Amino acid sequence: MKREFLSDTVFVYTDGAVTFGQDAVALARFCNPTPADKTADLGTGCGILPLLWAAEKCLPKTVLAVERFSPAAALAAQSIAENGLSDRITVREGDWNDLPATLDGRFTLICCNPPYFKRENGKISQNPARAAARTEENGAALPRLCNTAARLLAPDGRFCFCMRPEREGDVAAALKAADLELETSAPLENEHGAWLILYSAKRRNV
Repeated sequence: MKREFLSDTVFVYTDGAVTFGQDAVALARFCNPTPADKTADLGTGCGILPLLWAAEKCLPKTVLAVERFSPAAALAAQSIAENGLSDRITVREGDWNDLPATLDGRFTLICCNPPYFKRENGKISQNPARAAARTEENGAALPRLCNTAARLLAPDGRFCFCMRPEREGDVAAALKAADLELETSAPLENEHGAWLILYSAKRRNV
């Protein structure tokens, strides 16, 4: 286990399998949460998004950090507790698609850094944590994520997430099927062109 400082006072625990990259940093800033937001971080991993917000002094009012992979959830919970943030960030171990109906319509901001790759495309990591973070379980993963976000969102809420550029068509179809409407998108580029697209969506006809 490794302690990585995100600011002079805020840190996150990572290990060889549960870590974070520039996509998480970019998504955290793209979300631009307000102090009043009630937030759900779907697939929090090591807890990087809310911890980055804490480091940048823009932590929302409450954050429900959902993570199905037990070792990652444990790392997130330890980081949050040792940073003294347990009163504002709650780690919930489990699948984000299984969140109870009592949470429907409760969140003004939902964020997710989902698996990018389809199972049939490319090599699947033998490490369970990396495989879960990088590769979808099945072809319904992205539509199910959008459906979950739609039911959890408050009427004026935002759903912020990221995906590889080659999956723009999949994103458009999943948003439409979930009755979500794209507000804005922002590509991240390197010397080879766009490598990631950040999206913000809202409920349609609200």
